[in-house]
Amino acid sequence: MALKVCFINPLGYPLFFPEDGGEHRFGGAEVQLYHLAVELARDKEFDVRTVVEAPRAGDLGEKESVRLQGVRPVSRLTERLRKRFPVLSSNYLRALLRADADVYVQRGGAVLTGEVGLFCRLRRRKFLFMSAHQWDCDRTYQRGPDRLCGRFYNFGVRSADRVLSQSATHRQLLLEHYGVESEVFNIVYPEDRFRAERKQGTVLWVGRCVDWKRPELFLDMAKEFPSVTFVMVCPHQGGSRSLYDEMERISRGLDNVAFKGRVPFAHINRYFGEAAVFVNTSVAEGFPNTFIQAACHGTPVVSLNVDPDGMLGREQIGFSCDDDTREAVARLRTLLFDDELRARYSENCRRYFLDNHLVSSHIAAFKKCLRSMAD
Repeated sequence: MALKVCFINPLGYPLFFPEDGGEHRFGGAEVQLYHLAVELARDKEFDVRTVVEAPRAGDLGEKESVRLQGVRPVSRLTERLRKRFPVLSSNYLRALLRADADVYVQRGGAVLTGEVGLFCRLRRRKFLFMSAHQWDCDRTYQRGPDRLCGRFYNFGVRSADRVLSQSATHRQLLLEHYGVESEVFNIVYPEDRFRAERKQGTVLWVGRCVDWKRPELFLDMAKEFPSVTFVMVCPHQGGSRSLYDEMERISRGLDNVAFKGRVPFAHINRYFGEAAVFVNTSVAEGFPNTFIQAACHGTPVVSLNVDPDGMLGREQIGFSCDDDTREAVARLRTLLFDDELRARYSENCRRYFLDNHLVSSHIAAFKKCLRSMAD
């Protein structure tokens, strides 16, 4: 009998239904759950379901051999309350019950982590939690006004039957702060997204318009290179509309900046393929999907602060700048104008991607993890 696996992917609806339009608020965590669900569903020994927030509740049919279970988004009042108090969502609890899975998979720290953990305990089902951000691992959620939600998240992650961390750093932080043992599982991307497009020499930034991603610093960097085209993919969905409006306004005043706002997921690879360098300006992240998208397309990275397990320097695929904007500008200048260095780093990117992040190379380990939970 096939093992029933349910992925809880609230914002994953547009990844399965891109033709429906609407808000595309998904990030790296949603993309990872999507890739794993689709790849897992290729194996008939697994019955794969995914719970997504959708225009209607109930059975949404199959997409890419994955059975979709729709759940109505929580009300605005409940959403506001859930920023401070661990208010349970009857919508999600009903959806988890309808999915009737053997193993439930949830990624990223949230009130939802506690809900899934509680549901699995009560129903005697297995729970696999996957970290998605540094803040999932270092007790950030248990500080400040949302500490009650953080305590509920704490319960959820401690109740998980297995935990997969995105990096060795996450593994150490989870052990240090939560006493939770975890296994490192690389983020993954499918093979068919690897192509060597012709580079256009642009500098690329991709991310939601939220303050901790610091998009304004990318525009400051663009001012240092007036002859180079900077491309900014910066959707406001799930982020700050006022910050988005300010970024758009500043971009209009810079002749070398192409401000794209939202780009459909199916089209984003073209931008990575055309870019000479990818820039990240975030305060903190998990293991950014954008780093792997860049590596997939042979695009070196200049990161202001984020460098999971020191991989940029270790693999010679980019530079981390210890939050020093002057160093970031200097590193960017080197990659843009030293053709030999950029070509070498570009080849390193492709090698690193193929060696470490192909979903087809890692799905066997994921299946083994799921089967061991069900035994």
